[in-house]
Amino acid sequence: MNFRKLLYATLATASMMLAVSLPSQAVPDPLRCTGYPEPRVFLESQSWWEETPGKSGSEYGHVDVGTCFPSGQTLTGNVSFDVRVVLYDEPGTLSTVELALFGKSSGKIIAKTSNVKATCSGSDPCTMWFHLTGNTALYPLDGRQEFRFHAIVNQPNGKKTMPSTGWQAYLKNGHPRVDYRSSDNFTEGRGWYTNEGYTTARLTTPMPTAPVSGVWTIGVKLAPGSGGRPVSEHFVVVDPCFTCEPESLGTTVKQGAGSFQGNVSIDTRWMSNGPHQLFLRTDAPSTTGSTLSGLLVIPFVVRN
Repeated sequence: MNFRKLLYATLATASMMLAVSLPSQAVPDPLRCTGYPEPRVFLESQSWWEETPGKSGSEYGHVDVGTCFPSGQTLTGNVSFDVRVVLYDEPGTLSTVELALFGKSSGKIIAKTSNVKATCSGSDPCTMWFHLTGNTALYPLDGRQEFRFHAIVNQPNGKKTMPSTGWQAYLKNGHPRVDYRSSDNFTEGRGWYTNEGYTTARLTTPMPTAPVSGVWTIGVKLAPGSGGRPVSEHFVVVDPCFTCEPESLGTTVKQGAGSFQGNVSIDTRWMSNGPHQLFLRTDAPSTTGSTLSGLLVIPFVVRN
């Protein structure tokens, strides 16, 4: 196993663990998601900008952002996150890592690291960690709001790319309660590129916070986001490794042309008991010969 495989095997095994709530004085483990004041699970959003097969577009690789997130939990005041950013086949420069809250009162950045100026040379993925603490009371509304983590990369052609998240938690800071989404069963990963809008991959059923068994049915929406271009292809895949050499495509549960919204059934009886990862991926070609992909990575545990 080469360094890249070893790195990702280690990270995947750790990050796929289900969230466990430990006393707040425990030291947080940013991959196993233990030691935080509330239950958390490691979620990741990825943005790919790659040359479309048969075209001559730009090739700007992958940018991933992930953190132990308190999905569906109630949060008050300052909340801290250990944010992992991964660059792979990425010629650009990471400039900013930030957290914004979005709801019916538009958006507000509550934590930000600027002037990062990080690059990634060589063929191996580069992993960086950032500690962000945001005061949720700065947002003027309580209730279910959306947390959007961004890792902004400046590309050689002057444009930008970033992954973005649509992850839901509840605020309780003494403000009027106005929920943003109609349901907390909304967990989304987004890819974004300048002038191309968003390409999105969304889970529309509850997060798998307990082990799954038998035939596990989930709801997904794999479609353009705000300002996004028409989708060419969608994927629901279990346990791929797109950064391994050779690349491992995992097990494809669903693949098809265009957008898709509906239920997908996953037969977990052919899987080993233990941790796994679910990848939801949406591809949208641009007019410049490249394809923007948005991915959401969700951990789950099989117990048959």
